[in-house]
Amino acid sequence: MLIDNKPRSKVSIDDRRAIFPAARAFKPVVGVTREQFIRKALATRLNIPAKTEMPESIVSTAKELAATINAQVKAEKDAADARFEAEMAAKEAAAAAKEAE
Repeated sequence: MLIDNKPRSKVSIDDRRAIFPAARAFKPVVGVTREQFIRKALATRLNIPAKTEMPESIVSTAKELAATINAQVKAEKDAADARFEAEMAAKEAAAAAKEAE
């Protein structure tokens, strides 16, 4: 099977699906945001050399995926915080009820 190594400029849905799990698992570190990570991963997947300027399709896709993932992560964090607060309130209520007896 021959592999085509020519750079592409359009991001397909398969490219998004391939990048999404890695981008979801990525933890932002000093100097590298999730968007930058996605941009670099898409460029690698599309065979675009590192020193060239990124096509607009990669930049817009990276922004869109990063915004989607960041919103999901924030929603999950908020839900976890709410569960924690509810558990703490239930424990405090149980302790107060036990103390009142």
